[in-house]
This record gives sequence, structure tokens and C-alpha cells, in this order.
Amino acid sequence: MRSIESLFSESQREFAHTFAPVAIDWGRVKVLGPMVAQEWKLQLPELETRLSAELWTLPAGRQLLELSSRVPGQQADAAAAALDAALRSRGLDASGVQETKTRTALESLAH
Repeated sequence: MRSIESLFSESQREFAHTFAPVAIDWGRVKVLGPMVAQEWKLQLPELETRLSAELWTLPAGRQLLELSSRVPGQQADAAAAALDAALRSRGLDASGVQETKTRTALESLAH
């Protein structure tokens, strides 16, 4: 069986060593998961950019959905407003508390 450390490239290990607030003891790192994730690419007629939709299902059955698009930084506010309008026109409200799916998933898996 391979060590967890071997799953990371040399540059990834160097990055972790450089930026981690503590030294990483690779022997104590644990695998978390598995987690089911699905991804779709879609285009809404009223949006100029394609969307990426990711649905993550956590172990307890909770689901997280993330919609994202890639635009130049100066277009980010306009793209976000257009996406919000497109969602509202479909009866969806994205104004609730926003959570990062990675942090939420890691916290769920750690429990």
C-alpha cells in the first residue's frame, strides 16, 4: 500500500512545507471520504459564459451545490449579477449564507 505522502507531487509537498503553519507529519495524515461528486457543464441562454455545476453529497446525505463560471476579474461583479438574475428568473434564491464546499465537506468528513 502506498503512503499518503506518495500521492502528492514533489512540488505539492514543497508547497505544503512552505505554507503550512506547522510541519506536516505525513504518517499522521488520514484519508477522508469517500464522497460522491458530480459535475456538469451548462449554458443558460441569457448568460455569456458557460457554467460549471458541482453537486457534492456528504456522508450524512447533506448536499452542496456550487455554480461557477470563469470570467476576467473586471467582469466578475457583472457576471455574478447576471447569474443571480438568471437563477431568480427560475425561482431559485442564491442570497442565503454562502459556504465554501471544501471547508464544509472536510468538516463533515472529519466528524
